[in-house]
Amino acid sequence: MFNFYAKCPLCGGIHEYFFDTKNLIRYCLGDMINKDDISSYTKEFEVECKTCNNSLIFSIVVEEGTFINILLNATEKEIEATKKIALKSLRLYKERYNSQTRAVRLLGEDIKIIPNQFCAKHKFRIGEFIMFFNKFWRIDESYKVVGIGDHLYERVYKVVSLHDEDERLLVTSIDRFPALREVDWNADYWLTDDEKLRKYKLRPGFSLVIETE
Repeated sequence: MFNFYAKCPLCGGIHEYFFDTKNLIRYCLGDMINKDDISSYTKEFEVECKTCNNSLIFSIVVEEGTFINILLNATEKEIEATKKIALKSLRLYKERYNSQTRAVRLLGEDIKIIPNQFCAKHKFRIGEFIMFFNKFWRIDESYKVVGIGDHLYERVYKVVSLHDEDERLLVTSIDRFPALREVDWNADYWLTDDEKLRKYKLRPGFSLVIETE
């Protein structure tokens, strides 16, 4: 079974969707689907938006038996490109900080969102709402991280929970999974794995640029 939150690109409605419900095992990003089958394939599921009935096509991407990504309304080019995303950090989290621990702490990667809806190529508007770790968050501040030639590397948003007003930094990238970090701009290095989970660090040679829209 697969279940993820997704935002309809037509109406903006955010809902939870379930696929392959006949299988009682609930798979998360990074899981091995079948230890005896290391094949690579893409499986599509089509559902209707629960708000506007718009057709949504979810693509489950499996590479060498491992569930590596899920995409919404993706092109073949996007599906191929996603196979280059490194799952190393996600696998390390599964060993040290499981998905339930991350969800309780509201830190790290969420395995129930659609990663390509949180790519740095997509810019969230200030005041927009997102779903992360089963909570609604409001985008309050927006920044972009650029390198040489003003090349976009990632985006950082200050977000506020609508449930309890918790504040976090949402970090989205071109080729890595989105993650929440503590609101701390002073991390120059990581001393422990826990700091790597909690703190956002601006890489040397990159600049943080505020965006007003």
